Amino acid sequence: MTNLGIGFKVFSGDLLEKILVKSTDTKIKSILFGTLSTLIMQFSILVSIVTISFLSAGLISLGAGIGIIFGANLGNTASSWLIVGLTNIKISMLAIPLLIIGVLFFFQKDSVLKGLGNIFIGIGFFFLGVDYIKSGFENFKYIIDLSRFDFAGFKGVFVFLGLGALLTGVIQSSTATMAMIVAALLAGQISLENSLAATLGTSVGGVVTAVLASLSTNIEGKKLAFANCIFNFGIAFLIVLIFPYFIHFLNFLSIVLNIEDIALKVALFHTLFNLIGVALFSFFTPQIVLFFK
Repeated sequence: MTNLGIGFKVFSGDLLEKILVKSTDTKIKSILFGTLSTLIMQFSILVSIVTISFLSAGLISLGAGIGIIFGANLGNTASSWLIVGLTNIKISMLAIPLLIIGVLFFFQKDSVLKGLGNIFIGIGFFFLGVDYIKSGFENFKYIIDLSRFDFAGFKGVFVFLGLGALLTGVIQSSTATMAMIVAALLAGQISLENSLAATLGTSVGGVVTAVLASLSTNIEGKKLAFANCIFNFGIAFLIVLIFPYFIHFLNFLSIVLNIEDIALKVALFHTLFNLIGVALFSFFTPQIVLFFK
């Protein structure tokens, strides 16, 4: 994830900033920009940091920044679908060629080629990491049985929500945490419901990076980081309150969409609660902006 961040920063010097200023003049465009940027980059942390820095520089408004952050949360759910797809194929075969190409580009003098090299290296290590996590959990189940921590009811929800938040906060990558959750689920280490709770926890833990990034910014940057906390904590609180009913809705939607794979249900859950969060909180963007004035 570090290599991906360094690589994309090479291109953020011109292209990303120009698009950022021109594409955030309305709430809908801000949300779409955040979603599409994260879909393309698969790196919501970079989108959040760039957004905070440009809000601090006065290039975008707080309302536009909030819209981008909301969209980034939604776009980040694409990583869940990607991880589920990667766990079903032997991606380690793709990792080595990507790493070789990345290293060759990295040692070029041209900054663009060096940036591409970092991106290829980052993707290569990501593929390799997902494969190692998958293999690790397959062997891990014979050593330690995580099912003894697989509590039922709200106890399990709170335990695994906290675990997902803690892992994401420490690693500072919800994508890496999602890879662990899916691998543990497929290895039979945790139940579907507790994996969903852990997935919800990644949203809570994801605020750490934005908060840390805002510490070195002015008051506007800190406002945006706090608005991000409002979104992530708010949607997590709402889903926990209705968790059993939300699971029923998820199962119903899975039947309608003909989704039987449990890993795909996790990805659907990740997208669903973020989509609901964006739809709900976007209506209150003006109120959130007024709150900070």
